[in-house]
Amino acid sequence: MLNQRWKTKIPESQYKDRRPSPYRDFNRVTPLITEHGIFAGGYGCLCRLDRNTGEILTSVPLPVAKGTSEAPIVVIRRATSSLLIASSHGRVLGLDPITLTQRWITKLPRSKSYPSTPLLCHAPSIDSTDVRIYAAPPGFVFRLDPQTGRTLARNDVCGCGYKPVSLGIGHSKEEVLARIKRNLYALDPFTPRTRWQNRLDDPNSYKGLNPAVLMNISTAYKGTLYHVSGINGAKLDKFCLKMKEDTIMVLDAPNKRVYIGIDGYAICVSTEGEKLKNLWNVSLPSSGHSVTQVALGPNNGRVYFANNGYVFALEIGGNIVSANALSGFGGKMTNLHASSDMIVVGIDGHCIALETGNGGSNEARGAIHAPLPSYWETKKEKP
Repeated sequence: MLNQRWKTKIPESQYKDRRPSPYRDFNRVTPLITEHGIFAGGYGCLCRLDRNTGEILTSVPLPVAKGTSEAPIVVIRRATSSLLIASSHGRVLGLDPITLTQRWITKLPRSKSYPSTPLLCHAPSIDSTDVRIYAAPPGFVFRLDPQTGRTLARNDVCGCGYKPVSLGIGHSKEEVLARIKRNLYALDPFTPRTRWQNRLDDPNSYKGLNPAVLMNISTAYKGTLYHVSGINGAKLDKFCLKMKEDTIMVLDAPNKRVYIGIDGYAICVSTEGEKLKNLWNVSLPSSGHSVTQVALGPNNGRVYFANNGYVFALEIGGNIVSANALSGFGGKMTNLHASSDMIVVGIDGHCIALETGNGGSNEARGAIHAPLPSYWETKKEKP
């Protein structure tokens, strides 16, 4: 089992204008593991927790647009060993990772009413202080100064309207990737001007998220995984999922794979060469059909999937080796972040740490490689 190490309730926000609704998850929690401990961002609040006990060491309020009909999705990124970046309701904050003291705050245009502002922090190495920070409110991509938060450059992406943006980094580290609806852009990392653009045209399936990058590029849109050239954006291949929920992806660069969580399924696709190859598909038992999060365990040969209050550990071959049905959290939005020795789950106003033992229950081991639904198919581009 993925045994629970500790559970901590994230403090209630100072903002009291919540409007209960089945469509607004005001108790969503975003976790992050760094060398300074565990960070958890919730509605109007960011906490640093002790890695071993879950004790809240520091807690600070985050900006929230009062009266909004949407709950904020807090985004947290490690910029450098001495800088933490967070975004909430159109504001991007630079914080000290120990005290959470605010160093700077930047307000981005046209993003107050949108709950999430994607962030991308890119550095040549984990110890590097030369970091590039990008923020993407609807319809824009900004490059921010890590010292002051001021705008160094911006791209008002033309022709896409004020639509949500997803960000990624190219394999060569020489371009930033941005996806807006069915449009994929490669941007110069300094200016960031558009180098090339490709329209991903599959209007008959469902929506997806975040570009993942290898030598060529894999990106998901509306339940379809596209494989495109990293040189000019030309489409090489695509794999149709045709499921109704968001497509969450994580990159396994050494093994040239993309792991996908979607609609209660775990999927592994090889991107070696120009063609996509579906390696395995697993129906996650009892978890239901909903947004399925995925995280890769660094250096431990595990990939983790979570949805509706369930967390699963799979070997890279696709076998479920352990699972945890989080008691009392069934049916809740489940976010997670993994390190080599632990998983941190954000769910329903709580942060939960799980051990990443290699053992697994017999029940979990028996529920592997379920057959694909009848509406699955693989499509190839016409010559």
